[in-house]
Amino acid sequence: LHSFAAPYKYTASRGNLGHDLLSDHRLLAGLPAHSSKASTPACQLTKDYKLKVLVGKIRETLNLKGRQAFPRRQISVVLYLAVTYDQRHRAELIRQRLAEYPWIRPVFPLIAREMTLWHCRRWLRDYGKLPLPVPRSGCVFCPFKSNQDWQWLRKHDPQGFAMAVEVDRNLRPSDNHAVAPRYLHHSGIPLFKADFDAPESRDAKERLGFHREC
Repeated sequence: LHSFAAPYKYTASRGNLGHDLLSDHRLLAGLPAHSSKASTPACQLTKDYKLKVLVGKIRETLNLKGRQAFPRRQISVVLYLAVTYDQRHRAELIRQRLAEYPWIRPVFPLIAREMTLWHCRRWLRDYGKLPLPVPRSGCVFCPFKSNQDWQWLRKHDPQGFAMAVEVDRNLRPSDNHAVAPRYLHHSGIPLFKADFDAPESRDAKERLGFHREC
């Protein structure tokens, strides 16, 4: 968690999720992945590595201890989220996740302005003065990447791509043949062997992208 556009700047983190996945097979089992024989599991990572970190930092900032009740009659939190207009269906999912924290009010300024991902990229190109094109956000080992996303990661973040390859390899432990093999790439082959230039089927495209946000 990083806060920049506020009177105070905050940084909070639970740790390195990639390293945690490689060291904890139970955590790895909860990572969504592609499999021909098993459905994608519901992912707990967003709650544990994003939401709990956010809530914990807010409570810390207000000096709330342990299970001390939030003073919702005196304080409310407005949480601005950069969800674009073409991904507005995610807003309802986020509201559901935040429902247990009624003192947080999520606000979606890009949706209110009907700014799509294309509009954001154009704005960053014209005003952001960034040295590289900006990809969509997501973990380096997110299984809902398109071939274009994987290509970008391999080219611009080789260290992140290497981490994704290692996580993908660990999804298929050599000593467990009773479980259907799982893969990060939608083709169902090891990531380091995947053909990122291959055309994607309509079915594959429907299984990728932000609408399958973990």
